[in-house]
Amino acid sequence: MEKVPVRVRHDLVAVGEIAVVTLLIEDNLVRRQLSRLGQARAYVRLKELHQKYPRSGLTAGEKAELERQLETMLGMCGRNRARYLSVLRTPREVQDALENGNLKLDLAAKVATLPKARQDQVASAIETAIEADPEAKVNAIVGKSIAAHKPPHKATSAAYGKLVRSLDDALDALDGKADQIPNSDFGYAWHIDALEGAIPLIRQLLMRERQLKEERDEDVA
Repeated sequence: MEKVPVRVRHDLVAVGEIAVVTLLIEDNLVRRQLSRLGQARAYVRLKELHQKYPRSGLTAGEKAELERQLETMLGMCGRNRARYLSVLRTPREVQDALENGNLKLDLAAKVATLPKARQDQVASAIETAIEADPEAKVNAIVGKSIAAHKPPHKATSAAYGKLVRSLDDALDALDGKADQIPNSDFGYAWHIDALEGAIPLIRQLLMRERQLKEERDEDVA
């Protein structure tokens, strides 16, 4: 029988389960083959283990600290950081498809915006496609599911969806490039009016989304 050297950490018995799990996660973070989503998942779990109020979720300050950690330790820009955190709220099939290269990050993140029942349908479709072909790209399948989702209040919802998609595309194109935007041929007054007018609306929409997310998280818990 082959023998292998081991180190028995008797000292961890005294510090408790949280310290043991923390050590295991921190050790896992140094693995070279750990995916970007896996790294984000590990940092989220570490923050959850040490959160101030375990039964009420992360506080605003803890969420901000988590985002700073992802940016500092993993070099994630604001947009990708938000996307990876969104993907972690989707079914495991979606997360696995992203990690295995079957699904693009932006589409995986958008699955998190769907109702739970629709997310489960997407997960089932992904699982069926990948079982048939492990190398299958499921971007089209997920994209169709997202496009097919028609929430109530069509006119308002369509306008809101268009706004979010336009902002998402603009953030991708303009992130870190504000100084490269050419001068406008139409003057600056229209741009200023539009941007200033958008600020209170975006704040209101952001507050609403955060409230809905907290309600959804409470229902899941």
